[in-house]
Amino acid sequence: MVASWWTQISVNPLLIGVSVSPERYTYKLLKKSSTFAINFLVVKYIKNCGS
Repeated sequence: MVASWWTQISVNPLLIGVSVSPERYTYKLLKKSSTFAINFLVVKYIKNCGS
């Protein structure tokens, strides 16, 4: 799943929040799984970000 929205919830410890709608297939997969990962793209690889 590509998430277009996330938010930093805490700095120490670092906590990131991502919302996934219950209607999405990804939601069902997350509920069934015991683990998941979030990967962030380095800003220099994003087009039109000004860097």
